This record gives sequence, structure tokens and C-alpha cells, in this order.
Amino acid sequence: MVTKRYAGYKNVTIDCPTSAACSFGQQKILVMNYFFVALMMLFLLPACSERKQAPDKSEIYRLTKAANDQSLQGHIEENPEKVTAVYTNDAIVLPPGGAAPLIGIDSIRAYYQRGIAAPGKTVAVTTDSLSFDVIDENNATQVGNYSLQYKSSDTAAAQEFKGQMLIVWKRVNGEWKIYLDMWH
Repeated sequence: MVTKRYAGYKNVTIDCPTSAACSFGQQKILVMNYFFVALMMLFLLPACSERKQAPDKSEIYRLTKAANDQSLQGHIEENPEKVTAVYTNDAIVLPPGGAAPLIGIDSIRAYYQRGIAAPGKTVAVTTDSLSFDVIDENNATQVGNYSLQYKSSDTAAAQEFKGQMLIVWKRVNGEWKIYLDMWH
């Protein structure tokens, strides 16, 4: 009998006639340890790591587009509640022209109320998505172009404003809402 000390074990007694045979015993213990770990992984990993189904990009795009279309319709109807219903409570809007960032739904709603109260009327708003990426099941980004036709009260023809937009979408309580909105 030879008693040897192996890493991770205090004293292991291996029944072997010589110390040379103990190296075989050490190998035997290591193989048994690897087998035990492999066996545990075989049974435990499937239970611990259920694979989540990848988010459906086309469905998320459809839902965000529907939310955005409803908000754009709010511009035409001059309805600030409808315009801002698509924003999260902690949303951030970065308007063009170096204006101060709008932080929070109340600040964003006040911004749109001032715009709607100004003389003139938005007659059409369109967006064209150049890129739509789903980050995970709760976050997505959208980059695109926008076109806004605005008719002021003192001109006969509508003016068209065009630019680019960047939107970060966030799913809140099952609904897709805008968390970050920037256009120029």
C-alpha cells in the first residue's frame, strides 16, 4: 500500500505493489474524475441552459413600424398624446439644430405640444428604414430617412424637410417603445 497526495485530495490510498504502479492509479483517478464531470454535464447542462429562441426580427420590425406609424399619424392629427404614446417614460429625444436634449416623457410631450400649437400644419410624414437590427428580445435599433411636409399658415405650398433618423427601441411591458430618438 502506498499513500500519495494528489492535487485536490488530502490523502488517497491506492492499492498498488510499487510506487511506479501508483502513476497508473493516479491516471485512473483522473479518468474517473473526468468521466464524472462529463456525466454531470450531460445531465445538468440541458436543464440549466435552455436555449432561448432568437427574436423574430420581421415581427419586431412590424410591431415597431405600427407604433411609429401611429405616432406619425398623431403629427397629422395634431395630437401630442398620440405622438408621444410611443415613447418610454425615461426616453431621450435629441432634436436637430443644437436644441437641448429632451429627457423624460413630460419634456418630450411639452416639445410636441409647442410644435403643434405653432401656426401651420404637418400634412405628411414618412420614414424609410435603411437598417433595422434586433439587439436582443428587448432592444432594437433603427436607422433611416424621414420626410416631413409642413404647410405654414402664410404660404400656399407645403415645405418639405428631409433628414436622417436614429431610433433605439425598447420593449416595455410587452410593447415596443422609443427609448432614444434623434433626427437631423
